[in-house]
Amino acid sequence: MSGAASTPAWRQAQRDHLAEICATISQLDPQFQSEVPEFLDADRRKLLAIVSSFSYNVTTVPFEIISRIFVECLPADGRVRPSPRRAPLLFAQICCRWREIALGIGQLWCSFDFTLRSAPASHRGPHREPPHAGICALHRAWCQRSSGYPLSLTLRCADGRFNFPTGFLDTIAMFAPQWERMELAFPDWLDNARSVALFAERTGGPFPALSTLALAVGSSRYVEETLGMFQNLPQLRHFRLFSGLAPSRVPIGTAPLITLELQTEVSLADCNVIFQGFPNLQHLGLLYIDFDLPAAPAPGPRPPLQSLGLGPGGSDFLALLAFPHLQRLSYSVYTSDDIAILPAFIGRSACSLTHLTLRVQALMEDFFLLQCLQVLPLLEDLRIEYWQAGSRTLCNHLQSLDIVPHLHTLSFSEPATHRYAYPPLVQMLRTRRRVRTPGGIPCLLFFDLGFTSSRVMLPYGPDAEKLGRLVEGGLRLRIHSPRFDWPEGQYIEEQLDFPRPHPSLQVGAA
Repeated sequence: MSGAASTPAWRQAQRDHLAEICATISQLDPQFQSEVPEFLDADRRKLLAIVSSFSYNVTTVPFEIISRIFVECLPADGRVRPSPRRAPLLFAQICCRWREIALGIGQLWCSFDFTLRSAPASHRGPHREPPHAGICALHRAWCQRSSGYPLSLTLRCADGRFNFPTGFLDTIAMFAPQWERMELAFPDWLDNARSVALFAERTGGPFPALSTLALAVGSSRYVEETLGMFQNLPQLRHFRLFSGLAPSRVPIGTAPLITLELQTEVSLADCNVIFQGFPNLQHLGLLYIDFDLPAAPAPGPRPPLQSLGLGPGGSDFLALLAFPHLQRLSYSVYTSDDIAILPAFIGRSACSLTHLTLRVQALMEDFFLLQCLQVLPLLEDLRIEYWQAGSRTLCNHLQSLDIVPHLHTLSFSEPATHRYAYPPLVQMLRTRRRVRTPGGIPCLLFFDLGFTSSRVMLPYGPDAEKLGRLVEGGLRLRIHSPRFDWPEGQYIEEQLDFPRPHPSLQVGAA
């Protein structure tokens, strides 16, 4: 085939003509469709033969390149939610060759992210299991296609009103040597001892390759029993526990942790145990801290912490300890005293913070926050989460380039409920974008403004035009609420997410 007959336009014309004939046939009276006019049937068969003979350049791309493209289409965080509209299932629907290639790439099938839901109340009987046969079969097929690659499982239980599907648990046990990451989120765990016992019995390990374990549990009633199957984990590097269980009762033994995140009340004695038990710890997150002052920290070497996330009570932690290698800090601020402790901690540690996240729980004078930022000349990433509106005044102060001059990422979050004053923000972003690196690249590269309320008014009119010009100039900018995203203008679907590590914690195997 040559000349006009080989052009994309000619091919499209043949496809359009075939579609018209098929549409004409479909519009015939149903009782006559079995007797299609001979000339229409001949044309249809002729065009089907022509269209079927078409070859497309995309189908001749080498296997290695297609494989690389398929892998690059997976989510950056490595958590794949099975869906026929997303990779990798989408690739198996394009053509026979792509399906064969996709099913043969083990890397596409080594992550499974899913939410188990119970049956509706009207369908739930005293001995009736919810219909999870389909997802159990899909999970097993997924793991079988992984071709021995390390496996990742993120599993949420929407509620605890059913017994765990045994098929799912059997698959976890069957591939025990391959599990590298497990994230299990149960808002209220499973509400009966039989389910807990079944979970531990069917998936009791061992898990010799498990390096990342995260558990989000609404109640600690059965946590200890379930954690029993995770006691012997020789490769465990990253552990996150969202539960009220005391640190001394967490059976993680002598795992070579470099990341630990606990959502429970931690005392100074607990911290001393953590420091002594995990001397190579680099990333530590403590949500609740309750120090019995004036107790003193135990003498001895401190782990080389590089990132630290602190919740309420974190000021007591910073007032007693020092970490010279610290680069990332997440910190909750309730009073001016909390923020005043921060410069003293930085000076005592002689650390060079490059990433700072502040959760400001109450309004306070900007003087205290500016005093803190002025002792951080090397700061590159600043994120502030306000419980009350407060970013507008800080935008005015950040127009001064004497404060955090090397900032390349800036993020605000606040509960604005109506119209946000965008002019100070626009002016601050313009000023920051004029600052260039020695290579001529603007210092400020990313800006994010998030509102916790859906009622906030997103940019429009002149404000949107000015912000749009900054985006055209290369600034990666995002302004969003729980329902909308600007400048993409897309509607955000609500979904049940597994708790993610705080940005200040660089958790491996993300």
